[in-house]
Amino acid sequence: MSSGVRFIYCIIISLLTGTSLCAQKYYLSHYGVTEGLASSEVNCAFQDSLGQMWIGTNDGLYLFNGISFKPIKRDIPSQYIRDMVPMKDHSLVFSHDAGLTFARPLLDSILIPDQPLSTSVKYPNRLFSDTQDRLWISQPNGELIRFDGSETTTILSEEIDKQDVMIHYSFAAVNESDFIIASPNGNIYYHKDNSSELITLGKVFDIEDILYVDNKLYIAGEGLAVAEFTDAKNSLSITWESANFNSIFTALACDKLDRIFVGTDDSGLYQLTRRQGAFQLAEVFSNNDPHRVDRLPFKHINALNITSDNSIWVCSNKGLGLLQRRFFEGTQNLPNDNATTQALDDNGDIYVSMGDVYKIQKIDQEFSATKLDVPSIGAFNGLAVDRNDLWAGTNDGQVIKMDLNGQLKKVLSFSSRGAGVFRICADSENRKWFCQAPRGQPIFGLAMIDKNDQIHMYGKDKGFDNRMLVVKESPRKELYAAGIGTASYLYRYSPDQDEFINMSIPFSFPVSPNFEVHDIAIDNQGLVWLATTDGLLRHDMENIIRPDLGSYTGNEVRAVAVLPDTSIWISTDIYGMLRYKDGEILSFGEDAGLPTKIMAYRSIIADQDAKLWVNTLEGVAHTSQDLPHPFPTSTPILKSLSYNDKNLDLQRSS
Repeated sequence: MSSGVRFIYCIIISLLTGTSLCAQKYYLSHYGVTEGLASSEVNCAFQDSLGQMWIGTNDGLYLFNGISFKPIKRDIPSQYIRDMVPMKDHSLVFSHDAGLTFARPLLDSILIPDQPLSTSVKYPNRLFSDTQDRLWISQPNGELIRFDGSETTTILSEEIDKQDVMIHYSFAAVNESDFIIASPNGNIYYHKDNSSELITLGKVFDIEDILYVDNKLYIAGEGLAVAEFTDAKNSLSITWESANFNSIFTALACDKLDRIFVGTDDSGLYQLTRRQGAFQLAEVFSNNDPHRVDRLPFKHINALNITSDNSIWVCSNKGLGLLQRRFFEGTQNLPNDNATTQALDDNGDIYVSMGDVYKIQKIDQEFSATKLDVPSIGAFNGLAVDRNDLWAGTNDGQVIKMDLNGQLKKVLSFSSRGAGVFRICADSENRKWFCQAPRGQPIFGLAMIDKNDQIHMYGKDKGFDNRMLVVKESPRKELYAAGIGTASYLYRYSPDQDEFINMSIPFSFPVSPNFEVHDIAIDNQGLVWLATTDGLLRHDMENIIRPDLGSYTGNEVRAVAVLPDTSIWISTDIYGMLRYKDGEILSFGEDAGLPTKIMAYRSIIADQDAKLWVNTLEGVAHTSQDLPHPFPTSTPILKSLSYNDKNLDLQRSS
């Protein structure tokens, strides 16, 4: 065993006591004795290649098919299942109080052949398989044993002061061949595939688990630390360590977005986030009801397992937890109030008006809202961003110019023209076009504030025949306005003539006499999609049609957006969100994460990552995915087959 390698402390201490941070909230499914487990002490979980979950508890091994738990008792000499690990041939090895069991998962069952390991091991717990398919076996007496398929070799033996069958070594793969080993005493070793020796990297506090992600080693135990690891120099440098957190850190896991999750012995589950350049712990909560935030029911976490679909399986002394992100999610620090308008700036920040104005920013893969200290001039009904300025329309006919932090720059009054300014569009020419509600007399068309803050009116003399409710710029930089009336519902701006051309086409289907266009979206082909009182319509400059939305056809649509994959997203009045693509309709409601099915007018936007943001009468929701698409359905598994009244054997190895 070689030593003398650099072990450098460049520590930033973070005081974690009393933190108010919270991580992304999840939908929780909680399984315990009532759901079919014989013991609520769950030690490990693993998903096999068939998608089945194997659960190890203090009272046996269980197979979970997503609906029910099936106990696996036969041919396993002990029911105290400590850990499990897959081998290259997709077989599983289980550690338990009587030693090891090598098994092969099958559909709805397991095959346990003759066991290859005759040499007894003493209460093995944590397991690890390397690229040579060798099994590394941790024992609570301080021994680390390697099994190569035919014989065992003791690799390490450390004196352990504590007497606990769960004291174990921990492992973290660095690349396809090399890995790091941590002893419960805090010693850290590096194993290179082409070397027979372990390289000593150093010693920290007593260790419960380690995790290697992106050149960083995360160390959990009596403390929590992050170390930079350089393979070329065999160098481990501690760069951050927690302090004053009155729990032991017991488990680590990383999801596909490189988010780090940390389990504790008495404080539940946390996400290790990076805010303003420093690591911080944010507690993970559940929100099965989008209006509520609840603490997780388990405090002592034994292990974490994140499956291919980014689901988090929590093994605890209070049963098994499954944490899943829903299709739509809420935003930290944002209330569930009526959200009336939204805007996006060039930095990707979102601005939302709920009476108060909030700025939503992405921090370490999560979104957090900050309330802006805006002028107390009136309720803001319209928002737009033009370069470094935030523009807002008030309910009493004023337009406010602010910086992006809400500091007042200018007030322009349009109260003599009408009432509330409810929609503002900032175009590529730095003009601000807005729609205004009438006060006592009709309003025709739009008003515009140019890049020099000069005001221009676009009414009857500029081509309008009615009041406009929305104005938007297309991907081709063409400006469209839409509003009220069967013969005056759509206009396009002509820069050469500096006026709007009526593009309204007569309908070939019946519409209501009070027909209105609430919102529009223009796709890359120049098609205009209209959210109207009479459903979703499509205008191609020659025809206007009403797409078949099944039972939703003809129902009021309040907002519409087109994403780069040509999917059409529709906000309805009382039916939540719809996705329309290639003639297929999908609906999303509270079970998908929306706070309510009652959607807001003119309030869908896609951010720079094509993540969808929607306003509702009870808050704001955004898609958990960029460029959202329906969650895939799991591949069906054929469980039985008969031919000529004879059942065929479908048992196959995973």
